Amino acid sequence: MSNLLNKMKNNIIYHIAIPKNIKILKDENLIYFKGPEGNTCILVLQNIKVYIKENLIFLLLKTPVFINRQTLLKNVNNLSLFHKLILNKIIGISNGFFSQLECKGLGFKAKIKKNLLIFKLGFSHTLIFL
Repeated sequence: MSNLLNKMKNNIIYHIAIPKNIKILKDENLIYFKGPEGNTCILVLQNIKVYIKENLIFLLLKTPVFINRQTLLKNVNNLSLFHKLILNKIIGISNGFFSQLECKGLGFKAKIKKNLLIFKLGFSHTLIFL
């Protein structure tokens, strides 16, 4: 672990705790997630280095010594986005996602038929969502 920490000294890093019910495997440029709600994977960006140690994922931004400020900010933004995408994957396969909709007003109607969500919102036709 100390060798890993030495590599991290001059880099921008994020770490993510892995829940016990989630299994994570890393390939060359893919990370695979397996949990109670299903399986998924994510492609690792080329300037991000991923380490998986025990129950943590470390994300490091690989930055060259000489880099302009604009490129650095773009890379930091990509790292932050990648961090959030991994968090969303972990939440999705451990708890699942749901949406809660609320229709307020007169004449608005919504119903579920089979696996379709059907809205009547005052338009001339109905709106159907899968």
